[in-house]
Amino acid sequence: MVTNYFSRIQLSIFSLVIVVMAFSSCAKYKPTPLGMGNVQGQTVDSITVGARALSETDCYAAFSRRILKKGYQPIQLLIVNDSDQSYILHAHNIGLELESTKVIASKLHLNTTGRVISWGAPAFFGLPIFLLPAIVEGVWSNEANKKLDLDFMQRTISHDTTLYIAPHSWVNRVLFVATEKMPSHFETTLINKQNNKALTFELKPF
Repeated sequence: MVTNYFSRIQLSIFSLVIVVMAFSSCAKYKPTPLGMGNVQGQTVDSITVGARALSETDCYAAFSRRILKKGYQPIQLLIVNDSDQSYILHAHNIGLELESTKVIASKLHLNTTGRVISWGAPAFFGLPIFLLPAIVEGVWSNEANKKLDLDFMQRTISHDTTLYIAPHSWVNRVLFVATEKMPSHFETTLINKQNNKALTFELKPF
């Protein structure tokens, strides 16, 4: 009877751990593509440039992180090149004080050490079964941070970014501005790679 009793307790604890782990999706990074339909743009010489301020809901959907609460306003920048010319976009030609993508990404990292400690603490009180979720949580958190860094590198514009925009192509990226430094409108300038002609667009993201 005693043996069965302790077996039931161990089974209950194990079941609880499995359930908690199954619903512990916050230790993952699950980005989704940025939509293009809601971006209002301006067209000059077959080039359309638009901007949209992302809400916290938009941020969580696209990057599975809440970014505005960290003090930064994400702005979606969409450029559609329907011309036969190539263009260059330098970050310094965007009329905003852009933040470093690496800095933003680091602020959105999961606290791997803290998660391992919180999950592993019960093991020090005679519940070694919690070592498994502690190890899994540590691995998941570390992998999530790596995926976030790679995704941000591919889908954002940093303070030192230079983009090449080929003919009949498009760019759909996100840039970050400190909330208190975000204006109601700003200018963005593209440089024609063939003749150095500058095209300037006035954008209203809100």
